[in-house]
Amino acid sequence: MQSTVLFVILTFKRQITLTAILLFILGFFNIRRKKVNIYIFIISGLVLMALAFAYYYAIEPQHIVEFSQILGVDLRSFSTNRTDRLNWLLNSDFKTYGFGSSTDYMYKTFGGFALEMDTVQLYVEMGGIGIITFISSYLSFAKNNLYVYVFMCLLIVNSIFSSGMASTFAWIVILIGMALIMVENNDALKEDSHE
Repeated sequence: MQSTVLFVILTFKRQITLTAILLFILGFFNIRRKKVNIYIFIISGLVLMALAFAYYYAIEPQHIVEFSQILGVDLRSFSTNRTDRLNWLLNSDFKTYGFGSSTDYMYKTFGGFALEMDTVQLYVEMGGIGIITFISSYLSFAKNNLYVYVFMCLLIVNSIFSSGMASTFAWIVILIGMALIMVENNDALKEDSHE
């Protein structure tokens, strides 16, 4: 576990580094045996959806300067200039044909660039329903284990500001790891009930 946290820190991914450190600390507590309260599930889902939609709205070309001033943060710098890519895409003749279409279009049109913001990509390619489905499905997968749920929420926050959703291998490893934690937790709960 410690080497994994060290590796993440060395990659300098801000939000993923915070996630690794937080999960490392939470690992010392017994939250793996707790299910997610329905109210926490609903509220966190709504907050994540609202954050995804608000971020998209704030970085739209016609709003970015205004919201940068309101927030006191240069959203272009915050996104490491990914917002420029949204501007390029929205001011082009792009027409979506489903998930991955903006990446394909941008690679061909803008020389190897992609949006690199997962929920923004979902919104551009699939509309608001894509974001709602993505967030609610991934949270539903994790709702039986509070530790896994916190991890999933942090990954969704990363998906709002950065990319990783299309990294199939990474998500396979993440989902298998989460499933193993949940299986281990279920086995431990069964053993406790037999004692």
